Amino acid sequence: MSRSSLGSTQHSSSSSWLAAVQADQVACRLAGETVRVLLPLAKVAAAVIDGEMWRGCGYSSLHDFTREELERSSKWLRMHAALHRAVVKVPGLRGAVTGEDGGAPIGMSKALLVARVASVETFACWVERARRLTVDELRSAVNGGDGEAEVAASSPEDIAEVPGVLWGFSAPPSVRAAFDSALDLYRRLEGGDATVTSFIEALVAEDYASDQPPDVF
Repeated sequence: MSRSSLGSTQHSSSSSWLAAVQADQVACRLAGETVRVLLPLAKVAAAVIDGEMWRGCGYSSLHDFTREELERSSKWLRMHAALHRAVVKVPGLRGAVTGEDGGAPIGMSKALLVARVASVETFACWVERARRLTVDELRSAVNGGDGEAEVAASSPEDIAEVPGVLWGFSAPPSVRAAFDSALDLYRRLEGGDATVTSFIEALVAEDYASDQPPDVF
């Protein structure tokens, strides 16, 4: 390889690496902004549901309103409303959700689980667990502590009718933000409340249909 070709290759690799770093920085900033608007959005969601504001917009159901006006599912709006009620019930959650208390943001799903079981005496312990455990691990811990129903139960369409295997892995906030954005796009294209399972199945199908299918069974 000539020196010019080698220099061109190195420059291309350097440019690709720099572009990847910049993209990661942008994704991290977007993830941070998403966390900051989470609580105001939750407050608005609670007001919409409590006041049945979709009726004033000419819709007979919350589902139709969220699908047509917000391009979201009714479950999405209800979970945000549940988050607002949770931070009202447990004021300390506000700082934990956004990370304003000095720790990593725990987000909505973990906050809803913590709100189920945390008392004044145990709140700090549960927040520490939320930051250390995955959502599934935290849910297992919460369910082991009491037998009450979850704040935001899964809707029937999200429950598989056949046995399956539940698995998960840790990912940085930027990856989670990218996944959620892609899921929102998929739901818009599907024109309904597509489940996460159907989205992942579509991703796998696309991957297997590509020129370089995954080398897995």
